[in-house]
Amino acid sequence: MVAPIQHEALAEHIEAILRNPEAMKDERLRRRLSEGGRKLGITLEDSGATLRRVGYAHFQSALARTGIEAGVFAVLEAELDRQFTNGELAEKTGVDPKLSKRLLRYFQSQDIVSQPSVDGYRTNNVTRVLGSSGYGTSLLFFVKVMAPAVMAIPDFLKKQGYKDPNGVTPGAFHLGHRTDMHPFAWREGRPSVFDVVDFENDLARGATSSTPLFVDVGGATGSQCVAFRRRYSNLVGRVILQDVPQVVEQVMAHPLDGFENIEVEAQNFLTPETVKGGRAYYFRNVLHEWPDEKVVEILVNVKTSMADESVILIDEAVLSERGCPWRAAQQDMEILAAFSAYERTEAEWRSLVEDAGLMVRDVRKYTEEYEDTVIVVGLT
Repeated sequence: MVAPIQHEALAEHIEAILRNPEAMKDERLRRRLSEGGRKLGITLEDSGATLRRVGYAHFQSALARTGIEAGVFAVLEAELDRQFTNGELAEKTGVDPKLSKRLLRYFQSQDIVSQPSVDGYRTNNVTRVLGSSGYGTSLLFFVKVMAPAVMAIPDFLKKQGYKDPNGVTPGAFHLGHRTDMHPFAWREGRPSVFDVVDFENDLARGATSSTPLFVDVGGATGSQCVAFRRRYSNLVGRVILQDVPQVVEQVMAHPLDGFENIEVEAQNFLTPETVKGGRAYYFRNVLHEWPDEKVVEILVNVKTSMADESVILIDEAVLSERGCPWRAAQQDMEILAAFSAYERTEAEWRSLVEDAGLMVRDVRKYTEEYEDTVIVVGLT
């Protein structure tokens, strides 16, 4: 048993880190302490704290949205070294001073803002995230798009008799949003396939200007095609975006910056692949929306056009059988809500690839938190 004096010393060490978190430079150690602290807090909480943590979880995202849309975090983030009074923030944001004070009281209680004095508020690491346009927009997506779908999961699963809803439509997304429209996947930028696949040395040898080098199947707006061109601007060969006609029309009407030298082709991957002999047929967060039998069908459709040097790159989460990280597990619940789909384990992916008459050549993980992984598939 750990002696009480060691507990006291541990508490002092933690408090020292809280006073100067920037001094912790080792990113791996930061993640370890962060995850350990999260688990420690849950382990030590009493029953009342557990009830409040779970039952009131939605308050934080809802009120964070209010802070973003009212401009509170943006004002604080714009002047990192300044301490604002409630009156100053109310004047700058147009929020009623009484309401502003109530919001700030909640934000400081959740460590979303810092309160160094009775009427003084300033930014911290959380404020800086929520006050930035990119991350703030991301959170609004979660709250506006994902939250209704997530809150509909209980009714959806009950309606399905608590059977695994793989491929079931309409799903929780449709129930939560009361719509029959198809939801589109969204993910914030993270490490990518280009960090673990060496296209130049592994896939582009001997390529000419007519070689289909990178075929992004079901690639939506073509962001990965643009990323490929930027990453490998020296490579010759064709970069091709494929998606259904209505998506292609949108892409052509509003192309992304850097879309030059990228071909666009209307293609339904439930039909045979039209590009023959591609070096890489790339699927990013596409196949997890489809049930097993359809995934096999899609892979077979690509197989018919592959050459010996061709590979299929399946860029998906590959969940651990044991000790799955919470972000990856939560993502599995997100696609359950949005698509009535599920993230697969390595064994499940291997089984599908083999059923399509193909072979897994390699499995390369590129994020630990989300278990983002590239599965390299070949004819042999």
